Amino acid sequence: MLAPQPSLSLGRLAPRFHLPDHNRAQHNLTDLMGERGLILGFTGDIWRPASVRRILWLHRHAHMLQRTGFNVALLIHDEPHMVYGFYASSPTPPVFPMLADVDGAVHQLFGMDDQAGMIVLDHELRVRQNWTLTADRIWPRLTEITDTLDLIGDRYVQPQVSL
Repeated sequence: MLAPQPSLSLGRLAPRFHLPDHNRAQHNLTDLMGERGLILGFTGDIWRPASVRRILWLHRHAHMLQRTGFNVALLIHDEPHMVYGFYASSPTPPVFPMLADVDGAVHQLFGMDDQAGMIVLDHELRVRQNWTLTADRIWPRLTEITDTLDLIGDRYVQPQVSL
């Protein structure tokens, strides 16, 4: 079912990248980060049924995940115009960036070439969880994801505010 990806070990700093979204605006890892971290999803061709199901699942749960202080982004092994086509045809566009990894280089950097997966990064850009998915799985169970975010929260120290 789900297996840890040995090529991107837990605790390792995430590789830096720049990718375009559906409007060809460039995004980088630092800009995508939330207060507590980032949830990165990886999928292939945007119009494959499994990819569409992954997008819809993330869209349905993104607000709840973002309220925990983790932003969500989806890296799609496809062209920006294909991602634009999905945005244009969607009755409610996704509430998270969908980035076009045209040549799959970023998928490969994260050990996600030729497979779907999800990686959770903490606020220091370190990998805290890494799931690779079989073709029959959309994402890890929501409870698996939220349990991971809660564990990261236990280790997260809020910055001190001077009065």
